[in-house]
Amino acid sequence: MLDLDHILFPTDFSYNAENALPFALEVARHTGARLTIFHVIETPAYVPHNSDDLPKTHSEKARTLLERVADDVRSSERYGDLEIEAVLQNGNVVTEIEKQADTHNVNLIVMGTKGKTTVDRILYGSIASHIILDTDIPVLAIPENSSRTTFDPITFATDFREGDWPALKETLDWVTTFDAQLNVLHVTERHDFDTDIKFRGFRNFVREHTDRQPIQFDLVVQNQFLTGVADYLTDHPVGLLVLVRYNKNRLQSLIKKNHTKEMSYYTKVPLLVLAGREAPFNRED
Repeated sequence: MLDLDHILFPTDFSYNAENALPFALEVARHTGARLTIFHVIETPAYVPHNSDDLPKTHSEKARTLLERVADDVRSSERYGDLEIEAVLQNGNVVTEIEKQADTHNVNLIVMGTKGKTTVDRILYGSIASHIILDTDIPVLAIPENSSRTTFDPITFATDFREGDWPALKETLDWVTTFDAQLNVLHVTERHDFDTDIKFRGFRNFVREHTDRQPIQFDLVVQNQFLTGVADYLTDHPVGLLVLVRYNKNRLQSLIKKNHTKEMSYYTKVPLLVLAGREAPFNRED
């Protein structure tokens, strides 16, 4: 089962955040984790003269909105028993989110994301993207058009790196918690002997080291990784897509590429980003 103690839900009170809140609540409900609803007041770049009351007024408005969100959760029949805290902070949004997560033992950050048709708009150039690239804490990013909170089925994308096995074990906790089907996906530029050996080896290793059955293993041939994933999403229903991040440059190089294909599915499927560990896995695990 998924072992979470503390979930951080940053909100700017937008539609995207409102849409993402039920996902955070469902994870908290299934795990018993406490949920912190967090808002950061960022000082405007331009503050008019004779506006001494502006910061105070803005703070009071933000506090009212934040407490309203928390009270709505506390009064709901489904989530009323959850441990909810509302926290207001001043400062830089990204810095304060990361500080709050690091100093309060947060296990998961859940955020709404903006975007229209391409993965670039969802992952790159937004507050969520900075958090995804900077933190080692798992981030659950909820696109604006996501509506299902069942996370079933779950698709784990692998490049057969050693750190993928610990990340896959963490994904299996999600699978068990939400009683989901697990699909393991590998995207390759060409299907040759070397790819086939790695694919079969990883598949056999996973099957030998987990009791979770059945697990579907899929191979997609496509020049670009994200385009290959989009092809897969076109033909397969996915409730949660899991990617493993090893360093900033690797993920940035993926999302900065000029993708000509419209990837509408990326605006619907929740994305869980896990920090990969380069250290070799223990074969006894």
